[in-house]
Amino acid sequence: MGHEQDDSGPIQELTIAPENEIAHEHHTTPELNNETEVRRGQRTRRQPKHLENFVIDMPPSPSNFFLTTICVSLLQNMDSHHKNRSFGADFFSRLSLRDNICASAVCKSWLAVAISVRKANKPPWLMYFPKSGDLYEFYDPSQRKTYCLEFPELRESRICYAKDAWLLLFKPTTYDYFFFCPYTRELIKLPKLELMHQMVAFSAAPTSPNCVLFTVEHVSPTIISISTCRPGAPQWSTINYDTNMPFFSSKWNKIVFCDGRFFCLSITGLLGVYILEESFWAVYTMPAPKCMRSLSFENHWRAKFMAEHNGEIYVVCTSAAVNPFVYKLDGTKAKWVEMESLGGLTFFANFLSSHARTDLLGRMRNNVVFSKVLFYGKRCVTYSPDDERYYPRKQLYDWDEQDPFESIWIEPPEDPSIFP
Repeated sequence: MGHEQDDSGPIQELTIAPENEIAHEHHTTPELNNETEVRRGQRTRRQPKHLENFVIDMPPSPSNFFLTTICVSLLQNMDSHHKNRSFGADFFSRLSLRDNICASAVCKSWLAVAISVRKANKPPWLMYFPKSGDLYEFYDPSQRKTYCLEFPELRESRICYAKDAWLLLFKPTTYDYFFFCPYTRELIKLPKLELMHQMVAFSAAPTSPNCVLFTVEHVSPTIISISTCRPGAPQWSTINYDTNMPFFSSKWNKIVFCDGRFFCLSITGLLGVYILEESFWAVYTMPAPKCMRSLSFENHWRAKFMAEHNGEIYVVCTSAAVNPFVYKLDGTKAKWVEMESLGGLTFFANFLSSHARTDLLGRMRNNVVFSKVLFYGKRCVTYSPDDERYYPRKQLYDWDEQDPFESIWIEPPEDPSIFP
């Protein structure tokens, strides 16, 4: 076999997207009905006491680029005030990675301060579930390294969901659900739930008081059943709801938690939402993402991925015939908006649970990264919306997994030394 040419594309560590392409960080969720009101308080920005000598004309909602402009002005004043490096470092630490890199290009002194406080996110790791045996692999896509751990306590279990470094697993033979943290080996048991073919998700780590498990099942075309549970509860709570639109549930549905709501994308592209605090369910009347309307039936279950980031909902649709489409939920107009660029966002797609990140360095930034690793652990299959192509190119459209339950993205360990 000949050697595969490295076709991973240019490293994008110092690539700064135009300001109008930066992913917005404000929260936008659609209104459900006339009785549901979303109120947003206005922020009052007061000038810090130690900046009273500087004149800053700050608009109500400054952009990240404007913050960089402020930083430049402050550092110019700082130079005339005995070069207070500690103050400069404090201000630089408040900038996004994009603005930190932008400001660091001004001069050597600013570069030194910016690098000293620069914070870059880490990508999730890919955890593999063996078909037999107790040896589990963890793949770090940034370093292209694989680690292994044995978990006999996970024997005969199936992965359901992952969030905040915790796994939700299910034993089909006993209907037992349980949480498991692979880095601490902590296991938390849950009440039984006889749902063999439904998607189950959770809102936060089971050690958090905000942790709630959620699943939805259609009883009839106009009635759905929602089950919820908190860690430590003796049983699941199940309530039936009349639905305003036919909503068919299955294990192919995608579920994410965002701003106190569980969003559920059906196999046909309809978006249902469950407001946790109000125990309220509704299906939005907006059309499905455009690409999902033309998918063949066999691709409906595996050709879509959904993730949340900073209060925004993103959906990626793909198939074996076209390049992926990326959509963001527009909460003000209640519609899906196609994104021409990810604006610095990285979307880690997986059949069971997907993740989104900003402030990543290297090749993965501004790409869709699929949970399929090629060339003996050398590279994940990725798609670049800016380049409109896959990497590596010879793997065109080869993003699909043979077994959708064999892997899942999980938060990286805080201490990698746990691996032998």
